[in-house]
Amino acid sequence: MLKDKYGKKFVEGWTESTDPQKFVYEDIGIAAYLLLLWEKERAVKGWEKKQTFVDLGCGNGLLVHLLNSEGHGGLGVDIRRRQIWSIYGEETVLEEYTVVPEDSRFNEYDWLIGNHSDELTPWIPVMAARHSQSQNVFILPCCPFDFFAKFNQRQQADASSYDGYLKYVQLVCETSGFRVERDKLRIPSTKRACFVGWAQARSDEERVERLEAVDQLIRKAERARTGLAEAAAEFVPRKEAVWKNHLPADVNEQLRRCIFDLVMEENTTGTVQISGGRLWRRGGRVVLRDGGRRSCRPLGRLDVHALMAAVPADLREHMKCFGNGISSFLKQHAHLFQTSLDKDSGLTMVGLNASGQRPSVSGKRATKKTNSTAATISNRTRPCWFHVNHPDGCPLSAAGCHYLHLVSDHNPALSDGHNDRVVVVNIG
Repeated sequence: MLKDKYGKKFVEGWTESTDPQKFVYEDIGIAAYLLLLWEKERAVKGWEKKQTFVDLGCGNGLLVHLLNSEGHGGLGVDIRRRQIWSIYGEETVLEEYTVVPEDSRFNEYDWLIGNHSDELTPWIPVMAARHSQSQNVFILPCCPFDFFAKFNQRQQADASSYDGYLKYVQLVCETSGFRVERDKLRIPSTKRACFVGWAQARSDEERVERLEAVDQLIRKAERARTGLAEAAAEFVPRKEAVWKNHLPADVNEQLRRCIFDLVMEENTTGTVQISGGRLWRRGGRVVLRDGGRRSCRPLGRLDVHALMAAVPADLREHMKCFGNGISSFLKQHAHLFQTSLDKDSGLTMVGLNASGQRPSVSGKRATKKTNSTAATISNRTRPCWFHVNHPDGCPLSAAGCHYLHLVSDHNPALSDGHNDRVVVVNIG
């Protein structure tokens, strides 16, 4: 079995920051599916030679390595090289460059693969149909994109966002002339639906009609994006900065400080009107373990739209390069900020994470099998941002916080005595 053959080896040697238990066994599951699918295809067609492939947006490249190792010639292409590529060896062909659908041809290969290929997903069947009459496609959709931008789920009002996108991908495949089979993989992922597109023999006239129908789909997507009746379709590849998954350290700190200051801003009434949204907060009562009390600066919450309006324009532009803007930034800084839905207004509110729920300092997700709170705390290496920057320090004790409590020039008044007491912060 592929799981026994490759699983333990790559889990133990994983060099990426992602969870190997998920990504290794997910790619092993996809590889097993394709190997069985291709074995059946060879039997039906009477082929002896194994199929060739191109994996567009191959990411960590493990799927390419597995298929190469099982005798299938092919390569993977991605906009950014991954650290783990270097461990696969020369037999695994991985190339770093940007794929532009209008300019890229892979018609010498039997299959085009789109495994979580994001912006390229709807283009894969189009590329196969334009440049070959025999090339098949395998698509495992994840992040929803149409030909030019994020997929608009309102196009499929009768379905969830994910189901609506699956219908859209299937429509593109069928319009491109493929006989489409939809299946569900047995992999450790919530996005398991996949499509197998089989190329169909067609006359030249039928093929021209199919390609014209595809062009109409592309023009429709372009008109939806630009609002223009006549728009030239042009694929816009993702900016390389988006793939780096992190902002420069100085920009990160500016954004942290900016959001923190906006949330902590206060006046005598406890509310501040900002750019059409409202900054509202409740007094945070801190209860010490021994039953004593001390006053605490209010821990406010701010409407996310008002927050974005108040963030300087240059920082907003940096946030766009981060991937998904404010949402991505807040998720990456969940140890500082938390979001919640205000039932009265229906607005998403942003506040400080004063609950004591901190992610691991390593940045990796903790698992029940491999990590525990005690182990995380014992391996602390990063200083606590609240302890250094918050006027009242960290709400947790030095022993209970997942980060180090260090004396800071910025906040020299803090002492171990202030933070060694276990506290409970009530902002509800």
